This record gives sequence, C-alpha cells and structure tokens, in this order.
Amino acid sequence: MVALACLRIFIGSDAQFADPRLAASVVAKAVTAYLETRWEWPRRFGSIAPFAFALADPNREEIDTRELQALAENLHRRLFGQRGDGEVTLLTFDGDPTSVSRFAKADRAEMARLLAGEDDGVLMGRVTRITRDEVTVVVPQGRTLPRPKVSSAAPSPSLASITYHAVYNAPRQAFIGSAYVPGLAVPSAALDSVPPPLDDILSDGGLDDALQALAAAAGQTSGFAFIPLSFHSLTKPRWRAAFVERADALLPKNRQDLVATVTHTPRAPSFQSLSAIKAVLEPYFRHLDLRVEDPGFRLEEVPPGLATSVTLALSGIHPQARSNAIARFTEAAPQYRTRRLWQSVGNIDHARELAACVKGGVTFVSGAAVCAAAGEPMGAMALPLSALPFDPTGAVSRQPPRLRELRQLEQ
Repeated sequence: MVALACLRIFIGSDAQFADPRLAASVVAKAVTAYLETRWEWPRRFGSIAPFAFALADPNREEIDTRELQALAENLHRRLFGQRGDGEVTLLTFDGDPTSVSRFAKADRAEMARLLAGEDDGVLMGRVTRITRDEVTVVVPQGRTLPRPKVSSAAPSPSLASITYHAVYNAPRQAFIGSAYVPGLAVPSAALDSVPPPLDDILSDGGLDDALQALAAAAGQTSGFAFIPLSFHSLTKPRWRAAFVERADALLPKNRQDLVATVTHTPRAPSFQSLSAIKAVLEPYFRHLDLRVEDPGFRLEEVPPGLATSVTLALSGIHPQARSNAIARFTEAAPQYRTRRLWQSVGNIDHARELAACVKGGVTFVSGAAVCAAAGEPMGAMALPLSALPFDPTGAVSRQPPRLRELRQLEQ
C-alpha cells in the first residue's frame, strides 16, 4: 500500500507579497527544489493546489513527518532570513485519496474547525503540525507519532496484460509493427488517457508500464515495437534517472526496431523539454514519435533531427470534429515533408477517417478501423488497403520478417 499525505503550507504575516499568486509561486519553487533532492525515488510528490502538495511513499505505510521538519527550516530561511521573526507552519494530512484532495482545497475556516475538532467528520485521517522547532499530532489529539512501517513491494504486473495495437504504413500498404500498451484491453485511445494530478502522483508516472513494454519487446523479433512514454514523466529529472537505471539492465542499447511514442506531447513543447527527452531516449530507441492531441501542433518548435514522426491522436465522439482535425493536420503536410517528419494518425475508428488520412498523405495509421487490438504483436506484413480493417485473430501464422524487410518498409 502506498503511503499518501497532503502537505499544506502556512506563512506568517511577515512574508509580504503584493500578489498572492506570487507568494504561491515562490513557495512552490522552494518546496519543489527541496523535495527534488530529498524526496528520493520511488517516493513521489506534486502540487495539487496553491500551497498544497501531495506526498507518496510506496515503501511505507505512513509518511515520515519528522523528515519534513528540515523543509520548514529551509522555507523559513528563504522567506524570512536566518533571524527573521516570521513563521512557517506545515500541516500534513494522512488519509485516503478523497480526504487528501478535500484537505488540499479546504479554506482557512474549515482548517480552523478541523484543528479544533469541530469538523463535520468527513475528513478521516491524521493531521500533524510541523514547525522548525517541533512536530506534533493535533488530530486526533494526544496521539503519538509512530515510526513509519516499511511495506512490502507490490508484485510486478504480468507480461500477459499487454495489449498490442497494429501500426500500418498506408503508402506501402503494409503493417510494420505494434504499439505495446501494458495493462489495458481497451482501444488504442488508452494511450492518451490523462490521469488527474493526484492519480499521477500516486502512480509511478508510467515507469513500470514502459519497462514492462520494453521487456516484452526485448523478446520479440517481428516488426517495430512502439513503446508509449508520457511527455510529462519524461520532463522530470528523477523519472528519467530511474528509467535509465532500470532500462540499462533490461535490454541492449541501439535496438534497431524500437520506437519511443511520447504521449501527451503539448501543442508547443519547449526546446529544453524536447532536448532532455531526446537525450534520455536516444540510446535505446532508433525512432522518436511525438503523439499530440492538437492538430495545430507547433511544428516549428521541434528542432531538426529530433523526431522522426508526429502522430495526431484523434479524440472525441463527434464525427465532424474528428474529420476537421484530420483535415487541419494534413494541411500542414508540406511543412512536415520539408522537415523530414512522417505524419501519423491514431485512434481511427471509421472508414471515412481512414480514407481522409490516405487522401491527405498520412504515412502511418492505427486504430479500430485499421486493425483490432490483439494479444500478440503484429509483424511486418503486406496487406492492401481494401482488406482493412484487419482481424488478427483470423490471420494465418507467418514467418518473422528479416531486418532487411523491415528497413524496406521503413523507407
């Protein structure tokens, strides 16, 4: 079980800020800088409201609040100086995710009632007050601080839970491989589900899923393996370090058949973020695919040579909106060709969407209208467009493609 707590920060009146948002920004930067170096992986943290952070520790049953006393001291020095008379008070709430979320958004009146024992009883958990001088349990009153217990590690998920979504090269009229999606037996739209901030903190940012997909790809010899990795996770230095450490022990570098699919790539990613992502993935993946939800993706933000393709992940249920997204994406085809980037479209659900992609010159397509999800990866296999959608459960057995065939399909 993952230990979860909400950390609320209260600043004394001596810290004067003209704009309350500036105060929240200053505190957020100070807390993030501190936790980045002290709250080591696999422990996780993140901001869930102004002056409120969620802390998660998968190796303990309760958060060790004594460890946060140094944060109170650090914030006091930053805001008031070594001899300032101001006060920094941290309140932590240990409880279930629903109560933690409510505690993070509670106003000062609700906080006062809670600390006085006059709340409505909805928030079930432990509140601890932390200053640079002491750590005290205030709710329930009189409780002593236990030493956090170490919990047993959760078992690794089974490789059998991976679902494979075939990727088709439309101009070549051939399948070239599959996207590996661990733990999901739903359509390829699962690649683009965005968890709420608290769920993202409670999880490992997709690290185990990415490594599980890599482990499965290491044992396959047929077709390209598209491995989903979250853009937001890849921008976190600690996540990248954990990925490199575990990936090094999992598979050899410079695999010719691995494609990194960076999901949830924003409309205008920064140069710094893209460069950091490229640096960490390049030793393991031959190709880098940026998966976006906005057809107006700012192509000019991508440095030359950083990626090999951009995938538009279709979303929504309105056919006209989905068709408009394809049209806007394919209008930029000349710019993509100039930058030597392949265009790709995922989550294609209808034959008319597939036809629009083919007419617009899209190179790679995937989704229910192309091929049903399967329990094993799709290898390199020629198949005319007229035969789509393909049902892999009725396919005859085929020999694994040779590397030369893969390279021909890639060109």
